[in-house]
Amino acid sequence: MCLEKDGSIATATFNRTVDVVVELCKKYGLNQHDLYRHYDVTAKNCPAPFIARPSDWTRFKNEVARKLKGDTTSDKFYTYTPDRVVTLREIGLYEDVTLKKTIKRYPEGTRLTITCIEYDGKTPRLKTAKGYITANKKNVKGYHTSIGTIKVLVDDLNYYDTARWTNPDGQVNKGEIFTVVKKVGDMYLLKSGFYITASPNFVEKYLDIIQQNKGKKFNPEDGIEVIDESDGHTTLLYLI
Repeated sequence: MCLEKDGSIATATFNRTVDVVVELCKKYGLNQHDLYRHYDVTAKNCPAPFIARPSDWTRFKNEVARKLKGDTTSDKFYTYTPDRVVTLREIGLYEDVTLKKTIKRYPEGTRLTITCIEYDGKTPRLKTAKGYITANKKNVKGYHTSIGTIKVLVDDLNYYDTARWTNPDGQVNKGEIFTVVKKVGDMYLLKSGFYITASPNFVEKYLDIIQQNKGKKFNPEDGIEVIDESDGHTTLLYLI
């Protein structure tokens, strides 16, 4: 499975790999429980995005299992946990996974933090701190969080699959922009799962997207949103 230049997995690559694995499973009589990462066998950080976000590895196996069973659930519902969602229409907040007893109603455009996914039979529900909501993709749009973006200032800047300074896994070039999940010591953890220096001599905080969206009315189709948190930090959200 090939990665993008920044080490991320393109959606098309993810989907094609699922299809190939499904065909191999059918051919050799295997299922999702027979799938292993290089990391599981040799402890090599591969595929790096699946190590950085184990939930994506779980999602990959779930997609394989779904297609082996001919199940279309994940086409309609979130079957993995987004960090947050925004409501695409008015929805209810419910006491339990059956979604029978309403606590309150949320209008279109409401942002909610998701803690996990639970199931009512085979139907997934999203759990918040106050109750349960639908996981239907027609009703909510999921996001992962980030502290912002950075822009590379030099050519041939090393990146690593762990927070270290030796034996780089590759290089990025001047002008490239990356989404940052969090800062780890003197390094940034990128959305791709790789680490890069946080030194202002080599990278700079890239605020154009944040500045352009401040005060803008949220439109889910824009694919990006900025929230000014109460603690003074800015959170950048991106679609999943």
